[in-house]
Amino acid sequence: MKSVSFYRIVTHSTNNFESLSQPITVNCTGYSAFGKGDNVRVNTSRKDFYLMFLDKGDYQVVCPTTERNMKPGDMIIFSPNTTFIYSKPQNNEMAYYWVHFTGSECLELLKKCGIETNRILTVKNSEPIKKYFKLLHDTFLTRDDLFDTDSANTLSLLLINIGRNIDRKTAQNNQNTKKLKTSLAFIHSNISQNISVKQLAEMEFLSVSRYSTIFRETMGLSPQNYIILAKISHACELIRTTSRPIRDISQSVGYSDPHYFSRLFSKHMNISPSEYKKMTAKENIQ
Repeated sequence: MKSVSFYRIVTHSTNNFESLSQPITVNCTGYSAFGKGDNVRVNTSRKDFYLMFLDKGDYQVVCPTTERNMKPGDMIIFSPNTTFIYSKPQNNEMAYYWVHFTGSECLELLKKCGIETNRILTVKNSEPIKKYFKLLHDTFLTRDDLFDTDSANTLSLLLINIGRNIDRKTAQNNQNTKKLKTSLAFIHSNISQNISVKQLAEMEFLSVSRYSTIFRETMGLSPQNYIILAKISHACELIRTTSRPIRDISQSVGYSDPHYFSRLFSKHMNISPSEYKKMTAKENIQ
């Protein structure tokens, strides 16, 4: 299958909108296929929800709550205003279905379907998912007076089928997330503090070893790496939305040494804080 893209507003290059005037609005959708020689690396955030479903190959995903490779049958939904990176290994083919959507009832629908955002989920049966993606593409080809309703309903059916086909192990991980609720909330509420794993384990009445095991099984990375990614994600938000100097932002996320912060930021984002600031400034102008 070749790459195809469909946009709700054909005169806009990204259809990157947030709109709460309707329950669900599909901004754009498509299928992206890349050959072995193609260089793919995306580092950005969007105003809408972004669903990616991997059809072929593999790619690495980095966002505030995960950092690992996705395989065929895996999917992720990035929530609005979440900084994320995904890249294709060199000399590998890769192809994925995608859709961007927004609306006042999106979060409620995802909750009912048991789909968590910013988490890599595995789907047991890919065929119904591909079927509804293709039906969603067809709604953009029809474009009659019922287009908005048709595309929203088709997306809802797609999400329902994802919810029905999520792997049992993934569902168990979702239950484990509840065991980490207190400590996860603490991390995000105290982003400027130095947080230890022992501190977090005590909040959940677990040993450090048991807490670390549950955390890695559930979140896909260690508590230490999660804390770092949470801090960097918050730093990205501050860089995008404020005019504060990098030194101040470094301190706001718990790093007194701005040079160390810059090295850490560059390691995980593959771009320096100052370069990220310039990049997002250009995007805001556009």
